[in-house]
Amino acid sequence: MTKNGRFAVCHTKDMETLSRNFKGWGSYCIHLAALPLFFIFFMLVFNPELADGEDFGSLFGGHYTMNLILLATIILACESLVRLVFTFLCHYPGFRVNSFNYILWCLMELVIIALFLGLYTALILDRPYLNSFLLCLRMDLTVLCFPYLIIALMLRSHALSEALTQPSEPEHLMRFYDSGKRLRLNIAASAVLYLESDENYVNIYYLESGQIKTFVLRASMKSLEKMSSDNGLRRCHRRYLINPSHVRVLRKESEGVILAELDVPGAETIPISRRYYDGISELL
Repeated sequence: MTKNGRFAVCHTKDMETLSRNFKGWGSYCIHLAALPLFFIFFMLVFNPELADGEDFGSLFGGHYTMNLILLATIILACESLVRLVFTFLCHYPGFRVNSFNYILWCLMELVIIALFLGLYTALILDRPYLNSFLLCLRMDLTVLCFPYLIIALMLRSHALSEALTQPSEPEHLMRFYDSGKRLRLNIAASAVLYLESDENYVNIYYLESGQIKTFVLRASMKSLEKMSSDNGLRRCHRRYLINPSHVRVLRKESEGVILAELDVPGAETIPISRRYYDGISELL
């Protein structure tokens, strides 16, 4: 359980850090600077060919550099507005940045950029707008995909490095002492499923490496109740204390018996007394 629990904590921190990096103002500024500069650099150095074999520079003749600067300015304007909307949208509750919606947003940005680049190209070169748009969209997908990919990899690498270097919060431990006041079991509170009273003993059911384990402790349930309550367990039956965080559902049988199904495969169902039903159900 400790291994699984640490993985879950680490995974959650990774996702939170990734989300914070991709939607922050740092990402906003990096995109604004990188895309126009990379566009100018790439087009000046490589001057890619078009579908009909004509290179892009020949379209603008002797004004190629000036038009590249104007096209880069359009990219900067489109990117600043669209990315600003994205940054503000990310701060609304419920909007989470994951790989899927981030890729969709980047594709939408490329289409919007191509719409305005196509308009400029159509006006300057006196070409049909649709042809100009398709030309610019092809150019966007060919050229600007590189800075998007590089920035995404940089931000992800930084986020993962930041998440891994953050110290993990120590998990709270439950300490079980027997009737002789001797410490017998030290275990994370989140790993405990339930306690079962068995005359002069208490059976402690808990998770270890994803498997259900049992520890038999010579003690009374009454002596463990306060410590268990402080760690989130609740009385559900005269013989049982249960961890509500592991209860998947409360099921009422036809005979009126109430059973708690746990979220662990192979776990026994736990009886819930009517007097404790409301208290347990409110915690789910």
